[in-house]
Amino acid sequence: MERKSNGLLKICGILMMVGGAFLLLLGVLAVMNPDSFLSPGDDPAAWTFTFVLFIAVGVVELGTGILGVKNAAKPAKAGVCIGVGILMTLVGIFMNFLYIAGGSINYLYLVVCLVLPILYLIGAFQNRRLA
Repeated sequence: MERKSNGLLKICGILMMVGGAFLLLLGVLAVMNPDSFLSPGDDPAAWTFTFVLFIAVGVVELGTGILGVKNAAKPAKAGVCIGVGILMTLVGIFMNFLYIAGGSINYLYLVVCLVLPILYLIGAFQNRRLA
C-alpha cells in the first residue's frame, strides 16, 4: 500500500518550483541582456550581482521544491526536506535583509521568501513524525 503524500509539503514544493523557475529565468534573461533591465544611472555591476544572485536562489529554490514534491510521501526522507527547508528560510532572511539594507521593503517578497519556507518546514516536520 502506497503511503499518502503530505499535502502541505507537496503544495509548498510546487510553489517553490514555480518561484525558483521564475527567478532562474529572470536571472538568465537579465544576465544575457542587462540593458533591457537597467534604467539610466543604474550601476551595472550591482545589478549584475543581483541577477547572478537571482540565478543562484532560483536553482536552490527549484531544487528544494523538487525534493519536497518527490519526498512528500517518503517520511524516511524528511530529514533532507528539513535541511533544505532551513536553507531556504536562511536564504529568505538574507534576501529580505538585502532589500531592507537597500532602503526598501517588498512585502510580497517578504511573505513569499519567509512564509513559504516555514510552511515547507512544517510539512517536512509533519512528514518526519510519520516515520
